[in-house]
Amino acid sequence: MVFVSGQLPVDPATGTMADTVEQQAAQSLANIKAILTEAGLSMAIIASYTIGPWLVKLVTGTNNPIVIKNATNYLKFDTLFYYVTAVICIVRNAMQGLGEQITPLVSSSLEMVGKIVIAFTLVPLLGYTGVIVAEPIVWFIMVIPLLVKIYNMPVLRKQGHGI
Repeated sequence: MVFVSGQLPVDPATGTMADTVEQQAAQSLANIKAILTEAGLSMAIIASYTIGPWLVKLVTGTNNPIVIKNATNYLKFDTLFYYVTAVICIVRNAMQGLGEQITPLVSSSLEMVGKIVIAFTLVPLLGYTGVIVAEPIVWFIMVIPLLVKIYNMPVLRKQGHGI
């Protein structure tokens, strides 16, 4: 468990407290973010677990309790795996910048096929929970060809960065 309550607005590098209330609030949030980052967490995860229902209402404009519950559950589960989507974006863009066009398309195709397969398999068995778990499953599947290809690209091997 990670506890971040009661963070003082003290700069850890200098040990000093900010002067204004605005600066103190910003420093306290920066301290919380640093603790979460050190623990491998993010503000998105904290938001999904604390103000998720409010965010769902804000985005959808609904007060339907079933919609809010399902969307909040989606946020709580899927935000835990957002780091995978960051890897996908970074590696895909790097590959395209290095001239590799096919593997990012294969990865995107795996995403589409994976979602279709899951829609026909997990959703009938698990209902909306199948939709919730579909995203992370597909993200892990689509990152595999990207990582394999990027580590074996000749431009990286030549520089000694490949495996």
